[in-house]
Amino acid sequence: MAFAQPRWLAALTIFKRQGSQNLWTVQIELDPGSDRKRRRAWYTVRGSRRDAQRRRTELLRAQQTGTYFEPNRMTVATLLERWLSTKNDLANKTRERYAEIVRVHLTPAFGQNLLEKLRPLDIQDYYTRAKTSGRIRGGGPLAARTVLHHHRILREALQQAVHWRLLSVNPADAVEAPRAVRAEIHALDEAEAARLIKRGAGTRLEVPITLAVTCGMRRGEILAAR
Repeated sequence: MAFAQPRWLAALTIFKRQGSQNLWTVQIELDPGSDRKRRRAWYTVRGSRRDAQRRRTELLRAQQTGTYFEPNRMTVATLLERWLSTKNDLANKTRERYAEIVRVHLTPAFGQNLLEKLRPLDIQDYYTRAKTSGRIRGGGPLAARTVLHHHRILREALQQAVHWRLLSVNPADAVEAPRAVRAEIHALDEAEAARLIKRGAGTRLEVPITLAVTCGMRRGEILAAR
């Protein structure tokens, strides 16, 4: 096969760890960098020499088929930061919300993890914790819809890592996304609306309350009104 090499060369690229009975190091050659200097990558294999040879064959096959990804030391925090810097097509408010979720929730949860070591189970455990004690203030649960928003942001960032060839697969794809429960909305009847307007009369909230009740304006629209 195209990736096969002489046995003597294979012997030079598989080393037994000194003082260990079942740890091996597999070495492979990488494409030269921009400086044209020789580059290598090393992988640790636990098991027999045959296991090490099998791992080396898998790596060589991945190189030949274009599915090999070089090991990197990028952390999830660095990825999230770089991903955010590319989101220039978002509205300012949306981008601020994304940045807040990354800074307050995702970076503390995953930031120190090496990107290539992030597992679906790590993400699933975070969603479980978030739904029970995810609030920064008070430690209460986050709403399922909020956790779902976290999932969408994290998944999009990890998918960008796949496009950048930093990951071969997106670990968030193997996670069960939180399900948002649609809450029943209670609309004020005529008597309740009248009481609300009366309570706000003479306060700084009189105009916002009146606009909200009589015009159905949203908070942002009310704040923008002049």
